[in-house]
Amino acid sequence: MKDKPEIILASTSHARIEILKKINFNFVTRPPNVIEKQLKGEKPENMSLRLSREKSISVAINNPNSIVIGSDQVAVCRGKVLSKPLTEENAIKQLSWQIGNKTEFYTGIAISRNGGKNIKSAVVKSYVEFLDKKHLSNDFLSSYVKKSSPLNCAGSAKFEGIGISLVKRVSSEDPNALMGLPVIKLFGFFNEWGYSPLSLVN
Repeated sequence: MKDKPEIILASTSHARIEILKKINFNFVTRPPNVIEKQLKGEKPENMSLRLSREKSISVAINNPNSIVIGSDQVAVCRGKVLSKPLTEENAIKQLSWQIGNKTEFYTGIAISRNGGKNIKSAVVKSYVEFLDKKHLSNDFLSSYVKKSSPLNCAGSAKFEGIGISLVKRVSSEDPNALMGLPVIKLFGFFNEWGYSPLSLVN
C-alpha cells in the first residue's frame, strides 16, 4: 500500500466534516468554487455526480499533490427537486411537501488527484419515507426548523440531528450517504488507488 497523501475535503459542510472526524480521518478542508445549480434538462442523479466532480476538481487544480474529496446531495420528492432552502419559510414549505411521502436522496462522491486529471466518482441513492401529518403538524415543523436550522440541507431534513425524528423509514446502501458523504464508496475508491483505509486515519 502507498504512503498517506494529504487529503482535502472540498466542503465547508459541518455534517461532512463531522463524519470524517468521527472515524479519525486525517484531512484538511478547502471551500470549493462551484455554483450549485441544476442545468436545463439535467437529471437529479447526474446533477449530484457533476457537482461532486466539479467541487473536487475546483480544489484539486490548486493542490496537485493532494487527493481531494468532493460531495453533493440532491433531494427529489414527487418529481420536484428540493435544493437548499436557505430561509426558514422555504424549509417549512419543503418539509410540508414531503409529509407522508417518499423522498429520494442522490448523494454524489468524487475523489481526484494530479490536479484533477485523475478522478473517480459515483452516486449513492437513498430513500426516506416521512411521517404523515398526524405526527408532523405545522407547529412541529416550524419548531423543528427554528431549533435545527436546516437551511443548507437538501430537502431541509438534517438527518445527523433531530431531523431524523421526521422519518418513518430509511433505505440506503450507506447510512452516511444520507448525511452527505458516502464513506463506503469513498474507502472503496482509496483501495482502488492503492491506499489502505487504515493509513488514512489517525
